[in-house]
Amino acid sequence: MIIKKLYLIILFGSFLFTGGCEKESPVRPNRIVIGLSSDISTFNPLFAFSVDEGTISELLYLSLINFTWDEEKGNIKPEPMLAESWQWTEDSSSITFNLRDDVYWSDGKKFYAEDVVFSFDVYSDPDVQSRLYETFTDFYTDKKNHIDIEKTFEVSDSFKVKINFLPNSTPTLSETVFHLIPKHIFKDIERKNIATSEENFNPVTNGPFLLAGWDKTQSIRLKANKNSFLYNPDSVDELIFKIIPDYNSRLTQLKKEEIDLVELIKTEDIKELQKAENLKIVPLKGRE
Repeated sequence: MIIKKLYLIILFGSFLFTGGCEKESPVRPNRIVIGLSSDISTFNPLFAFSVDEGTISELLYLSLINFTWDEEKGNIKPEPMLAESWQWTEDSSSITFNLRDDVYWSDGKKFYAEDVVFSFDVYSDPDVQSRLYETFTDFYTDKKNHIDIEKTFEVSDSFKVKINFLPNSTPTLSETVFHLIPKHIFKDIERKNIATSEENFNPVTNGPFLLAGWDKTQSIRLKANKNSFLYNPDSVDELIFKIIPDYNSRLTQLKKEEIDLVELIKTEDIKELQKAENLKIVPLKGRE
């Protein structure tokens, strides 16, 4: 999806999207306004059940590894993110991640291996009911599918963590990749209350963008995280997600240059939009 790739903006300074429209605007070169069909209910990746929630949470939180589309080979390829490198054992019974030592949460606290272990623990906790609950089938778990932390993890130092898998299982790298959360923020919250906690709406994050404002049912504003190792001063400073429920209204605002990007354009509207000199319709090839 186009917005699923927006984090690339800070890396390459380019606009990439599927079924959407692009406008080069001299008025606001460092801001992109995206039209969304509905508001979100949380910024916490634990509960990012909708596409738009996942889109925004992945701009705020990072994962161990990032997957990108390899056009030549026609498949996805892993790239370092929070983990600088990783090594499988020969029999794929475990994997060791070597973490970056220059990552900070937005409140100034450093990112450590304990955040990794805590995130796996919470994602798999039945009391939390995260979007990934019951998906850790290759991990050591109890009868409630909660990951057994002692059997699964070995933390050798603050920036190295080893994950052990069940004997005779066939784990893949993708099973270890999701957006991690800060232990020091959520550790004292009762697990069953995490979904409704205030911390979901004033998030402490480590991604390429920070939450700058949320006007419910109106807009969500993100600003570039200048303390992120992904920060590029030549790239986009601000992303605004404007909530526009009506499809025709989104097209109208696009034509009036009130928004810069929309997705899921109907095929019957493409010819009309192609007449506008300030718009481009660009398909993005990939697994989606």
